[in-house]
Amino acid sequence: MIIPEDITSIISSVGNKFFALSGQRLFIAGGTGFIGSYLLKTVASLNDNHLEDPCNVIVLSRNPDAFFKKMPDMARRSDLKVIKGDIINFDFNSFNCDYIIHAATEADPLTVKNDPLGSMETITRGTLNVLNLAERNKVKSFLYLSSGAVYGVQPPELEQIPEDFIQGPDLSVPGSGYAEGKRYAEVLCSIYAQQHGVPAKVARLFTCTGPYIDLKATYAVSDFIMRCLGKEPIIINSDGTPVRSYCYSADLTVALWDILLSDARHACFNVGSDDSISISGLACFVASCFDETVPVIINGPASEGKLPSRYLPDITRLKDSFDFNLQYDSLAAVKRTIDWIKESPANINYQSG
Repeated sequence: MIIPEDITSIISSVGNKFFALSGQRLFIAGGTGFIGSYLLKTVASLNDNHLEDPCNVIVLSRNPDAFFKKMPDMARRSDLKVIKGDIINFDFNSFNCDYIIHAATEADPLTVKNDPLGSMETITRGTLNVLNLAERNKVKSFLYLSSGAVYGVQPPELEQIPEDFIQGPDLSVPGSGYAEGKRYAEVLCSIYAQQHGVPAKVARLFTCTGPYIDLKATYAVSDFIMRCLGKEPIIINSDGTPVRSYCYSADLTVALWDILLSDARHACFNVGSDDSISISGLACFVASCFDETVPVIINGPASEGKLPSRYLPDITRLKDSFDFNLQYDSLAAVKRTIDWIKESPANINYQSG
């Protein structure tokens, strides 16, 4: 019952703003993955229970069959059309829309590392294609899902990163292609907002977790959960002190709807949790959520006298603009993710569509 509870909470939190979607056409690029799944579930519930006229959704996906295999209830919906295609070369002249959420990217660290050029091309060319679609349709709102990676390495003495923090990734490192691609895509949004009047907003996402998480992705939380499921030791190849935060998918989804349906004109918002936890603390907590005793092994040497690395957003702008409040802190977000996995054996093998 976790997902129905979350969707009810999302609709209650966003409230009457959702009525703007009545009778509208929403296009979501990359809408069958972790984030898109909650967005689609939200619209389905709105159409079934709240909107006078349905909001029809068009989703571009590289693998619709995988999505419908994981979410068969969505395959029967007349208000949802999932189109197979790649954002780089898809013919966007084949449909019209009123709202756009651009979430298409390849964010798995291992994939980005192995193919930085392909990752960057998907971000940059894909964003240009979707912005052209937005301009042609004179959309009412355009939301681009960027990343906290655009800030580069967070100085350890900086508690949280605000939106006006001016820094960037190391351009001499090929792995910075993902972050620099996101930065370039944000500039494209600025240009289209200024020159073509596209009502673009940017959400800079930090680390998230929740139902529909791809457990085969190479993130710390998914790796720790998979190791516990396999009854294997959790291995940390650092001193365990790096500080992170984890935003629960329902909180994330509320923030995204708030931004999309707002009157903000080309505004950027950090979206994530400002509740911190160390990597070693996360590992020990994940292990404690399972019945078996899973050891946590820290391989990295202690960093005496050094501040731990940090990756934490300042979400003051989000809170002040939308009266936004996190329902779940980092530990509660991870615990609810694990509870969802335990609900059904099928959830263990969930992967993005």
